Amino acid sequence: MTAIAVIKRTEIIEAIASGKRLSDIAPKYGVTPQAISKQLATDPEYVEAIMEGHAARLDDAEYQIECASDSVDVARARALWAARSWRAEREVATRWGIKSEVTHRLPDGPMLQINLSANTTNSIDAVRLDDNQAIEHDKSA
Repeated sequence: MTAIAVIKRTEIIEAIASGKRLSDIAPKYGVTPQAISKQLATDPEYVEAIMEGHAARLDDAEYQIECASDSVDVARARALWAARSWRAEREVATRWGIKSEVTHRLPDGPMLQINLSANTTNSIDAVRLDDNQAIEHDKSA
């Protein structure tokens, strides 16, 4: 691991969870955002901090809309909300991504339920029969 990622791990994770972006954190330690992300990508606390950070930024954007005093501030706050929600939807699709569910009953057969994620092309998250039996799906195919 990069020494900075090891030495400052807790500080970096806390900053991310509070809503700071890696592009703002990394220069403080003289490294790139990619260097931090690469070293901490498999750290469960880092992954959770990313979700918490998005939640903090979305809360802040919502607050900006609520506090807007004129139409210009409202427009800026809405643009901020749109940008932050777009990013959260793509970076943490499991929490904020658009999901679709399709249910179909086969003639004289079980009900088929398919859960889709709109954030990736041709992605099927789960397929279930009415007895809740999961069908394996090879996403690499």
